[in-house]
Order: sequence, then structure tokens, then C-alpha cells
Amino acid sequence: MFYEGDANTGQSDLEGGGSSLGNWLEGITYPVINESPLSLNLNIWAPLGFPTLNIIRPSDKQIVADTWNILTLDGQVAAIESATDINLSGVSVSEISSEANVVIYPNPTSNSLNIELIDLNEITTITIINLLGEIIITHTSSDKVMKLDLSELENGNYFVHLKSKNLDTIRKVSILK
Repeated sequence: MFYEGDANTGQSDLEGGGSSLGNWLEGITYPVINESPLSLNLNIWAPLGFPTLNIIRPSDKQIVADTWNILTLDGQVAAIESATDINLSGVSVSEISSEANVVIYPNPTSNSLNIELIDLNEITTITIINLLGEIIITHTSSDKVMKLDLSELENGNYFVHLKSKNLDTIRKVSILK
């Protein structure tokens, strides 16, 4: 979520008006909280620096880390894993050379996703994973062209994991309705 912690920042400022440096809401798919007067205790919730990512432990909703000064993806992943029971190691956004044999579109999508496997004639497992690493959809097919129904999924970012004998790749997909 995006929490605007400056009580003087109005909705029009977030949308690019006033003395804003741009539209802070354009293209985002997560909730925005902009309140005045502020109700959060800033002794607990105020960031240590900007930009920031606060890691909130799901079990008790406590901030367990503020990663504003961690500048690498590996560092962010390590901070999340060490501060929570969430394991991100099974989800990777690394790219490998076999991705040239996969075409996924449209991205972003609203209801369905087309997947084309070029030069691959084998059974492929397609797994849709949310950002918490939870498996949302699993589909197996030997078709070279597939269409997945994603209409039940909420707005946000997901990973599409394609795995077969000669393919193991993960792509990020955004859903915007």
C-alpha cells in the first residue's frame, strides 16, 4: 500500500497538481491511503528514509524492518525472509535464455492471458503465483498456444512460472481491470 505521511499533501497533489513533481498515482495497482489529520503513530510508522519499504509481519501486523537503505533485490529479499516467515526464494524474477521461446500477452491484462511456446512441443506446467509466493492457478498443457482465464484474480502483480523438460522461466504479469 501507499501511505501518504504528510498531512499537507492533498489528493490533487498526489495526482500531479500544485507543486507536485508528478502524478504519484499513475499506473499503480495497490491501495493509496491519504488522510488528514494523520491517525497513525509516526513514532512507529514514520519511515527512516525515502523511498522506503516497511516489512510488516503478517502474524501480528508489526513493522519488523524498514529497508530504505537496502539497494539490491537480493538484499530486499533477504530482509523480508529474515524478518518474517515468508520465503521468497522459490519465486525468482531472473531471466534465462530460454525466455526467447515464450511470448506472453497482453501485459498488463484485464481478464485473460495468452501464452505462446515457440519451438516447444512438450507438456508444460503453468503456475500463477502471487507476490506472497502463494500458488493461485496451476494448469498443464501440451498446446503451443494457450489462453488462461484470469478474470477471478484481483488487480495487482503476479508471476507466471512456465516449466517443462526444456523450459523453466518466470515472467511478471500485471492485472488491471
